[in-house]
Amino acid sequence: MKKILFVFAAVSALCACTKDSQPTAFEPEPVTLKLNVEPAGTKAYVTENADLALDKVQVMVFNNRGDLETTTDYVSSGSQLALNVIPGTKTLWALGNLPAKCTATDLDELLMNEYNLTNNTTTKLIMSDCQELTITQSGTIQFHLKRLACKVVLEKIIRNFEETAYSEIPLYVKKVYLSNVANLSNLAAEAGIPSSFCVQMGVIGNLNAAGKALLVDENLNSTLMDGDSDATVHTFYAYPNGVTDDEFGGTSFDARRTRLIVECEYNGKTCYYPITLPGIKDGSRGVLERNKVYRITELILKRPGSPKADVPGEEVSSVQSCTFTIQVDNWSTGHSYTETFN
Repeated sequence: MKKILFVFAAVSALCACTKDSQPTAFEPEPVTLKLNVEPAGTKAYVTENADLALDKVQVMVFNNRGDLETTTDYVSSGSQLALNVIPGTKTLWALGNLPAKCTATDLDELLMNEYNLTNNTTTKLIMSDCQELTITQSGTIQFHLKRLACKVVLEKIIRNFEETAYSEIPLYVKKVYLSNVANLSNLAAEAGIPSSFCVQMGVIGNLNAAGKALLVDENLNSTLMDGDSDATVHTFYAYPNGVTDDEFGGTSFDARRTRLIVECEYNGKTCYYPITLPGIKDGSRGVLERNKVYRITELILKRPGSPKADVPGEEVSSVQSCTFTIQVDNWSTGHSYTETFN
């Protein structure tokens, strides 16, 4: 009996040793990624390239399931960025000029976050860049941040009315602004149908100061006689807008294209020149996209503007009401894509 027990104990011990000596599952060693983050260059139309400025940055790494693996802090753009990650397929997001650090725990949550247009300023535009990579070793990754917004620039207004009878009535340029502008964008900033708009149908009265700084130039009071031009550069920032089935005017608001509106006074009446964006190129208007500059090099006004800010087809009257006083007097000696608003 003792001999049988001894053999059983020996076998049990051998099994235990065999179990303990089995290798564990392989876990790869983390690798170190150095991260360079900078804004993608575009020709700027504000003083000293202010809209190229990059204040703070954050880089987030998501694994192949979409879960957050690691993130940097939200730090100054001049900081040296590095992260240790497990090799494999990753989605990396670089973010710049956010109003606060992004705390998303997965990709779905990241893209559900929306930012109001007024979270941007003319010197601090929200930016992002996404890369899908298979990481196998340590190295350096370069990001080129793109703005969520696009830029709209009007460089010159030219008055060239086709009816010479209207030429003696001065046209006063009062305001230039954007209308039907998307109010929200996520970090992908795709040009879809916006969920909400600001400055609907040209009404800017509900804009706060932050919104006006991005969308409105006012108190201009430039006088244009026929043949005159005004080369004041007007620069605005808007979120992408993917609307293609446009609407004009109406008593209720539905999704519609973004417009640049020049508001003037003509013959004692307020009139408007609503220009639908973007301009037609190669026979197609396309949609308003992120990180692009839409330049109207010349806006040529060929008739009086419309009495409605969102309706380009109408025209204010050029007939003036005058009171005449007549008397008999003594004899005396004789005495630049160029946009055209049709």
